[in-house]
Amino acid sequence: MALTIDKATQARSQAGENVLLQAIQTDRKAIKTAVWNDKYNTIVSTVKNNWNGVDATDFLADLKKTAEEIQSITEKVYNKMETCIKDDYTKFTKFQATNKM
Repeated sequence: MALTIDKATQARSQAGENVLLQAIQTDRKAIKTAVWNDKYNTIVSTVKNNWNGVDATDFLADLKKTAEEIQSITEKVYNKMETCIKDDYTKFTKFQATNKM
C-alpha cells in the first residue's frame, strides 16, 4: 500500500486544517444541543410541576450544574483540539520552509 503524498492533505494544508476545524465546530454544536435539548427542558418542567420543596430545588440546581460541567469540559477539550491542530500546521509550515532543496 503506497501513500500518495499529494493526497495527504489533512492537517498538512490550510484546506485540510479548515476541514478538521469545521468538523470540530460541528461536533461542538451537536454536543451543546444534546446537553441543553428538549429532554432537559422537559425534565425541568416536570420537576417544577410535580415536585415541591427544597429537594426539588436542589435537584434542579444539581441537574443544571452537571449540564454546565459537561458543557465546560466539552469546550475545554475542543479548544485544546483546535489549538493542537493549528499549532501542528504552524510547526509543519515552518519545517517545510526550512526544508527546501
